[in-house]
Amino acid sequence: MTIDNLKFFIENGKFNIDENKEFAAEISIYINSKQAKKSSINMPGNFDELFLSRQELSKLLTHYLNGKLHEWDLEYICSFIELHYCDDDEKINEVLFNFSDPYLGYEINKENVEMALLFLSDKNCELKLMDIKKQKLRESYKSAYCKIE
Repeated sequence: MTIDNLKFFIENGKFNIDENKEFAAEISIYINSKQAKKSSINMPGNFDELFLSRQELSKLLTHYLNGKLHEWDLEYICSFIELHYCDDDEKINEVLFNFSDPYLGYEINKENVEMALLFLSDKNCELKLMDIKKQKLRESYKSAYCKIE
């Protein structure tokens, strides 16, 4: 995925056909690495800097709520953004940190994404995410782009 591909996805809620295949391959490698509990995950990309507004991040999160992304996809994209993001908006940084790795932050689910949207729109002063530790981490995670075994 490139920053241009990501920006296109945020704006349109989909990739073009070639980008779709590329993203499916990347997300598959990411999921396999996470499930194998590798200590180092290879994130493709270059040294491009990404500037992202709260509205753009909100639009990405809304794509999750609309079913255009699933949990694995959003986690991967948040990790990708976190790697390339170069601004000091504390709210964006907090959402990215919490959704890019559930071991460090919180699981991605409908309730947490809705709370993040309220936080990004300044309707909540704090990011109040729910910690669901009753189940195995990422147990209900799916991907809209690749089959999970």
